[in-house]
Amino acid sequence: MATLQHLPAELLISIFDYLGDTEALWSLCLVSRSLCGIAQHLLYRDLLFAPLHTPECSPRRLFLLTRTIVSCPHLAVQVRRINLDAVRDCELCGGEMEFNIYDRPNSANPSIDGYSYDDKLYYVPTKLALFHDKEYGYPDVTALTSLLLSHLPNLEHLNAVLGHHSVSRLIRMPTEEHHCSLLLSVLRILNLTSSGKEQMKISLNDIMPLLSLPRLHEINLDHVRGCGPTGISEPTSASVPPKRFMFSKISFRYSCVDARSIQALLGACKSLRVFRYRFCASSVNQFNPSELRSALNTQMESLEHLQVSFYWNMEDKDYARYWKRATYGSLNKFRKLKSLDLDQAFLDDLPKLPKSLERFALQNCYESVFETMCHLARGVNQGALPLLDEVYLSTDVLSPGKMLGLPLRGATDLLFEKSCDTLKSLFTGTSVCVKFETDLLSKIADDYSFAFEIDRSGIFWPLIYLA
Repeated sequence: MATLQHLPAELLISIFDYLGDTEALWSLCLVSRSLCGIAQHLLYRDLLFAPLHTPECSPRRLFLLTRTIVSCPHLAVQVRRINLDAVRDCELCGGEMEFNIYDRPNSANPSIDGYSYDDKLYYVPTKLALFHDKEYGYPDVTALTSLLLSHLPNLEHLNAVLGHHSVSRLIRMPTEEHHCSLLLSVLRILNLTSSGKEQMKISLNDIMPLLSLPRLHEINLDHVRGCGPTGISEPTSASVPPKRFMFSKISFRYSCVDARSIQALLGACKSLRVFRYRFCASSVNQFNPSELRSALNTQMESLEHLQVSFYWNMEDKDYARYWKRATYGSLNKFRKLKSLDLDQAFLDDLPKLPKSLERFALQNCYESVFETMCHLARGVNQGALPLLDEVYLSTDVLSPGKMLGLPLRGATDLLFEKSCDTLKSLFTGTSVCVKFETDLLSKIADDYSFAFEIDRSGIFWPLIYLA
């Protein structure tokens, strides 16, 4: 009688790959040696453990994984994607940090073909002992991370949390058997985050060796700053050769990058398709919209998706007094631009947009959008925006109802619906779909209530529900 194990290996690989479930693959590893040989390789392809900075993502788990990878090259070559936390935080480890690296597995552990599973994950004591902090009883997380990465020759997607002091060690990644130039040579996607007290301590210069990896085409950076200690570019940033990087996507979140740094980075990209940026709370040494527009000129022939938000707190109607009335200016020459997300405060009253545009998002709106929407509708009807099929609107939290022109007092859900219908009617007869952010009515109602509670100028009343 034919069983699962009688199927061709190629078919089994397709079936197991379709499962995509870690527990299911682990169960298959326990069935037999032949199934383990297939399922185990898939089990190690995506090492996506518990979310970073949680008790489940502890140094002990990192140590056990490193022990396995160092000792089993046939598994190491299977890893394509991994999450790593290179920042040691005792409070987040749930009391699991102390353990003896020389403990041997016992007979109570589950077995595969008569062997303890932990026996298959044996380690080399002389190698891993070098990365063990004997004084405090837990491993050097950064060193373990370095050792682990140095044994993953086919890693394509790295998601890592870094600290300021761990960056240089990770970049060097010292090992006895590998040369730095060969490490991460096939990496395609790099997601780096600085966390907790380490936020905003990592600069672009710190991670420049990682950005220079030969096959890297997508980088996502959280909580990073410009190249100098005060956000001012150092010579190493300004001297990056033009068109050096092969990036197709660059994304910043909650970051603060100076104008020279962003210009050097964008100028070093050969053909950038996607650029996303959201700045942090500090406006000091932060490039402004005009400077970004100038830096993007080098990518005018390739950029397809642009998403930028300088929004943080709208108490100041100019967003940041340092910028006065800075705007993006005309984007008409970006002939391949398909998707555009910009803050209303920095957009020209009648924006000049390219004919290639398919989606336009006006975000953090703090005043009426009616004039801008009329301008877009005319562009569609007159053939200036022939491909536009979606317009998305989101409001600012400190300006309740102003995006839709609602009154300061006596705003109701019926007036809300009428204003939304009016905006949608501007595009009647076209293929354009006008969309609003999720739960917009509830958000505006909450904003009205908040403004009333804090007695903002004494003019707001809570929104009234009539329907």
